[in-house]
Amino acid sequence: MSRSADRLSITLLSILVSAIVGSACAPSVQMTREEQLQLLKSHAQAAEQVYKGTPASKIADSVVKVLTLMDPPDVRFVHYDNRIVMTRFYTAFMGFGSVNGFDIWAVYFDNLPDSSVKVTVRVIGVQSFGMFASIPPVPHVPPTPIEYTDLSEAESKLFFSRLDYMLGLSSEWIPCGKAREFAKTNGYRVRNDFGPFPRVCGDNWFGIEDRKPEEWDKIKGS
Repeated sequence: MSRSADRLSITLLSILVSAIVGSACAPSVQMTREEQLQLLKSHAQAAEQVYKGTPASKIADSVVKVLTLMDPPDVRFVHYDNRIVMTRFYTAFMGFGSVNGFDIWAVYFDNLPDSSVKVTVRVIGVQSFGMFASIPPVPHVPPTPIEYTDLSEAESKLFFSRLDYMLGLSSEWIPCGKAREFAKTNGYRVRNDFGPFPRVCGDNWFGIEDRKPEEWDKIKGS
């Protein structure tokens, strides 16, 4: 197996463990195999949405806006015919150590026979810890969606809610300050390991800025 495949396997294992640990009711509660697989399946299903009457190119432009507003100085994009890959670097100092990491977002566009577009979002993360933490290698992002995602149901729903806003399908942009209320009102499952919205809102050391849509023109021109 190649080094890149090894790194991806390790990353996927961390996704599995964090999703299970973060969703358990208490440290002493062990979820069954069926419960674990159903949880991961529900997270993946929440990270898919179908848009009718909107071309993939317009959706892609709106995806760039949504992801850029999370943390404008640190996001970088690579565009492909059927997907966008965004990497976001962050660093922080904690006590006598430091952490360096990347969030990697892959948003896929699948043109369906009825002219609608299925959008699938997958997120993985890599980190390095230590007294003088190194910068971790960025894992390979495959051309088709991996089976699972590091996003919780609530994070995926928040992402799509913001995408709907950018597409003119919703009149409300939900900032991170209202994310908990958004999840609670709709009954969306959140994470508990690094806070309820680590990949979208930071919650901890991730350094996400959470800028407003009305700032887009200023950010774009900077």
